[in-house]
Amino acid sequence: MCLLGCSETTFKEASSRIIEGSCWPCRKRRVKCDLGRPACSRCMGSGQQCVYGSQPVRWVGGSSLRGRRAATASYGHQHSPELSHVGNTNADLVSGPSFDHSPTRSLIKTPKRELTLSPSPSTPALDDAGLAGYFQNAVLPRFQLSDDQLSADLTKLLSNPTFQRAISAVSRAHYSLLSKEDPQSTALVRSRTRHAAIASFRQSLQEGACSRKTVQELFSINVLLGILDGMIEPTNDPDAARFHLNGGFAMLKRWTKTAANMLTDGGLNGHLISVFATMDLVHALLSGDKPFFESNIWPMFAGVTAWFGRLKHDDRFLILLKAHAEMAALGNIIKTHLPDEDGVILVQRCLSPIESMLQPPACSPPPSLDVHLTEWAHFCSLYEIAGIIYYHRALRMRPVDDGDVQIGVRAGVAKVVGGVLPGMLAHCTILPMLVIGAHCIYPQDRRAISLALDPTVSYLSFGNLPVMLDFLKVTWDRGMMRATWWDMFKDVAERIFLF
Repeated sequence: MCLLGCSETTFKEASSRIIEGSCWPCRKRRVKCDLGRPACSRCMGSGQQCVYGSQPVRWVGGSSLRGRRAATASYGHQHSPELSHVGNTNADLVSGPSFDHSPTRSLIKTPKRELTLSPSPSTPALDDAGLAGYFQNAVLPRFQLSDDQLSADLTKLLSNPTFQRAISAVSRAHYSLLSKEDPQSTALVRSRTRHAAIASFRQSLQEGACSRKTVQELFSINVLLGILDGMIEPTNDPDAARFHLNGGFAMLKRWTKTAANMLTDGGLNGHLISVFATMDLVHALLSGDKPFFESNIWPMFAGVTAWFGRLKHDDRFLILLKAHAEMAALGNIIKTHLPDEDGVILVQRCLSPIESMLQPPACSPPPSLDVHLTEWAHFCSLYEIAGIIYYHRALRMRPVDDGDVQIGVRAGVAKVVGGVLPGMLAHCTILPMLVIGAHCIYPQDRRAISLALDPTVSYLSFGNLPVMLDFLKVTWDRGMMRATWWDMFKDVAERIFLF
């Protein structure tokens, strides 16, 4: 009647169901695994991801709420001397849109989950088997404003070895930054993973594409490589990000229906084409190059699972993206063909429709989802302000210290210090923060922008953000009051993507 002996026997009998080398889902459920590769029959039947090897990373809380996502407390009132007057400056913006922002209707459902901490430096190393799960649970949510599930599409694509290598390269690079691994100790592994992904992609391109599915997979892989080299881990090669952008353009020119097909398919395809179109737009705005996509593509994202969520056709954010695209096209004309006052005079004839789009609407359409109107209005207003600064700096060729430019900057800083956006809304304002921050001329405003970026840099753990911070510091030190818009941003326009 030895209780210890009895419990030991019971334990052995219970554990005998677990076969040596079982996959982790079967171990967790304490069922017999047939050890099938790449996935056992139980996992295939239940639709679970079958993972062998070392124990996979455990995720806590919601799949799209990782790390220190919650924005920090408000930064107080670190206004510069004139900041208190920003609210009265609308009338001063005589020749452009005003900053009177009425509440806008959002179609993004604000997450209501518990927030969790990012992996600490003590987080165990991520093995090859856990890279796909890491991408699904940690990387992909950082490119989503909403909680739309894309796991089913991802599972199908992982059957493509080239796609899987690209996922591995992106995941390994991001995990190294997020977990604060010693970059030197993992540099060789990351480099090999990246080069393996690129080599596999090139081989797939050489083999050609004979179906719509293959073309879309190749384009999606190119987008992932652009995310890797232009956002997560910019390389020492300043042309790497631009290389993937041009590669995407070449693919879309060769297979002309790809973008339309991906928009129609939605899901992960729609999401990745929205990321690529935004890369193109941001690059065009900052560099002065002509955007590849016409402005009318943005209304086509209505109802698509884009990185900014499923929006209605009349959503404020889609209107703003279209306005930015039209301004980028005009900016290219000014920079390339009319870089003088005559060009400005000619372009003035095209600005009225853009001014109308940058103006906050008098009334908003009724929301179709449970959303926070004021938070979405706040989010959109930052993009409005960034657009207005571009309007004056690039299209009207005003200097940094121009009165209208600084009215926009002060309004932007007031928005930043006046309230903190929740969740991913706070982390998807990189482009507005870059534009507003680069034009700050007061030390207090610069400090407010730096403080506001801290939580985003910590949570996203993207390598392009330290590059952006270094750019802002250099720009502030130089005091580039007379630099053109494109001279100001040329150092970051070619190397990284920011949005």
